[in-house]
Amino acid sequence: YNSGHFLQQPNTRSYGLVLAAWAKGACPDKSKKAQEILRRMKMESENNEHVTMNVHCYNAVMNAAAFTEGGLDNRTEAFKIATQTLDELVSSEDVDPISSSFGTYVKACGKLSLPRRYVEPAIEKAFNECREMGLVN
Repeated sequence: YNSGHFLQQPNTRSYGLVLAAWAKGACPDKSKKAQEILRRMKMESENNEHVTMNVHCYNAVMNAAAFTEGGLDNRTEAFKIATQTLDELVSSEDVDPISSSFGTYVKACGKLSLPRRYVEPAIEKAFNECREMGLVN
């Protein structure tokens, strides 16, 4: 694409497919890779009319975090990425979260098997934001 092959330029769908692939993969740092793809997508969306940010891409990053395996350090990093991603989504001016955004985040909190002292305040914060947005269902 960068060398002039405009028919091969990325679009929202291609980014979404790459994010979904990372989320389903077995790579131990897949949440970090998915976050990098999301950031790249944001940058691309500023100059490419075929790339627009959407809620499903944010959710895919949190889903990648939810299914991260490995040691405590790896799972803690995935939790941080899920939290950053939800925070970015909630504060975004362009994309609105949906109820499944919060559900995916809570799923990540539960599946990562981290100490309650980290997870419970995060879940409470997410639930309160979800409630305030009228998305609890």
